[in-house]
Amino acid sequence: MDESLIQSVLVGILLLLTLAWILVIRNRLWQVWLGRRYAATVDAVVGELGLSLREGWRPAVEARGRRDGVRLRIAWSGGTRPHRVVVSLRRGLRWRRAILRPDASLETIRARVDTLKAGFRT
Repeated sequence: MDESLIQSVLVGILLLLTLAWILVIRNRLWQVWLGRRYAATVDAVVGELGLSLREGWRPAVEARGRRDGVRLRIAWSGGTRPHRVVVSLRRGLRWRRAILRPDASLETIRARVDTLKAGFRT
């Protein structure tokens, strides 16, 4: 093997690792910012609906859990897309999703969860 080929491969791997770390740091900064910006609503939703906060790889603050046999996921999303709250419910293979404004209140989110849950009963 040629030494320049090995160096090229190593530089390529180093560039990919650097890019991955930049994306991880960017997403983590978004999570911190979203967590601080919407802390009151996030804490209220977590406490009221009995969910747990999860840190993931995306630029979002997620609360997940189960309620009345339905998997519930509420995410405050940021990043390059418009900021929003995504409410997702899943039972078996059926799922429902709603997108709300990022400053949605606890009452608005709870009402949307109840509306989406009602769709599973029919």
